[in-house]
Amino acid sequence: MESLQRLYLGMNRIQDLSELEKISPLTQLLELSLVSCPVSRRLMHRPLLVYKMPSLVVIDGIPVTEEEQMKASLYYMQQEVRGLIYYSLCHVTYRIKVSRYRRMF
Repeated sequence: MESLQRLYLGMNRIQDLSELEKISPLTQLLELSLVSCPVSRRLMHRPLLVYKMPSLVVIDGIPVTEEEQMKASLYYMQQEVRGLIYYSLCHVTYRIKVSRYRRMF
């Protein structure tokens, strides 16, 4: 299954972007079609696929461009950095609260 190159999932009931993560182990996949699936009407389905599955050259019958790959990478890298910053801030805030609490006793 890992050597699969084309996958046509059109007219299925795939609704969530998270469901697309299940096909990310298909590292040899070159073409994916989700035409007429509810998920294909979501705004971010294509950038997510471009970022998570860099081997894809065609999605829904439309070629993936270099510009699209760069934009998807930039967007998702920014999201990861924001997540790391948020996590770090939460961790620091927690440590400050714990140290203040300990001083009280």
